[in-house]
Order: sequence, then structure tokens, then C-alpha cells
Amino acid sequence: MKDAATSRTSISSHRPDALVATLAFAGIVVSMMQTLVVPLIPHLPGLLHASAEDAAWAVTATLLAACVATPGFCRVSNLRAGSSW
Repeated sequence: MKDAATSRTSISSHRPDALVATLAFAGIVVSMMQTLVVPLIPHLPGLLHASAEDAAWAVTATLLAACVATPGFCRVSNLRAGSSW
């Protein structure tokens, strides 16, 4: 069984450009997902049939869902790539 340092070195030394491109793309996707709800803020009370204070929780829920889902996405990507770190 390889130790963690050897695994990291061998993974990053194969295709560092692909790793950087993948991480950059993932960062852009997460940023876009978190900002998609911003143009809807003025319309949320009408769409949700709620008060403005209650509709503000939709923005908070979107950000919290992203925070909770990010480690799960990382774990799935590690399993798919065969990485152990």
C-alpha cells in the first residue's frame, strides 16, 4: 500500500495541467451555482408565496447546501479517480 505522499506525488506528476484545469473548472462551477439565486432575490417572495424575511432563507439554504455538498463531491471524485487522499 502506498503512503499518502507517494500517491500525491505520482498523481500530480502525471498530468499537472489537467489537474489545474479540472480544479479551475470546479471552482467556476461552484461559483456559478452559488450566484444563480441572486437574480431571483426580488422575485422570491412572490414565487414562494412567503414574506421577504422567509424568502431570504432560500438564499441561505442554497449556500448551506453548497457547503454541505462540497465534501461529498470531493469524496465521490476521489473514489472515481482512485485517489486515497
